[in-house]
Amino acid sequence: MTKPNFKDIQYAFAKHLRDPDNSNEFQDIEDRRLKIYRELFFGNMKSLVSQTFPVLKKFYTEDQWDQTIRSFMIKHESTTPLFLEVSSEFIEYLQTNHVPTEFDPPFMLELAHYEWVELAISVMDADIDETTIDENGSLTEQIPFLSPFITSLAYSYPVHEIKPGYDPNTKPDQATFLLVYRNKQDNVEFMLLNAVSARLIALLQEDSAKTGNQLIEQIVEELQHPNPQAVIQGGIALLEQFKSKDIILGTYKS
Repeated sequence: MTKPNFKDIQYAFAKHLRDPDNSNEFQDIEDRRLKIYRELFFGNMKSLVSQTFPVLKKFYTEDQWDQTIRSFMIKHESTTPLFLEVSSEFIEYLQTNHVPTEFDPPFMLELAHYEWVELAISVMDADIDETTIDENGSLTEQIPFLSPFITSLAYSYPVHEIKPGYDPNTKPDQATFLLVYRNKQDNVEFMLLNAVSARLIALLQEDSAKTGNQLIEQIVEELQHPNPQAVIQGGIALLEQFKSKDIILGTYKS
């Protein structure tokens, strides 16, 4: 009698844990024993996802959330075994394989992404050569040094305001622009942006060879605002605000 291949057994067991209702490979094993592993695996996966998406979870009943987690386990093929990456795998599942249900809120994907970003920024790794930074440099006359621990976001829904009791069913007329950043104390913070501040961040990310004044002048030219001086003063104030929040770390040394 040929013994089954161990790898085949492993794959079959993993399939059983993910989708026990459609698995018949282990009928000769006492179900009480298999149940221990099924509940442990599902419980760990549910806990990992729920910790990253606590607000989204509140819009589901316990059974609905369990169905969502089970569907994720069945339909999505993860590419990493790391616990910290489970949330990004869940985001990918929602974007690619999730079939919307009648109990999904319309802002599900955007809210999930917003909640995931906090974790992503908190564990982001980047090398900063502090010898190239002048913490007291002129943000207008010199080139601002943008922190690598930031990400700018644009959503159709005001995801930063969504919670039980406020769940918009239709998209507002205006998009929501947000900046997520990690300060020097390693705290992750969120900042609501308008069109001007969002554009300034985009320019800082695109061009690290322009002074603060040059970036602001570019925005003035793009806006064709009837009061360019107001835009200039607003831009200078934004640069200072970004510096105070560790979004800008200083300027490049000459």
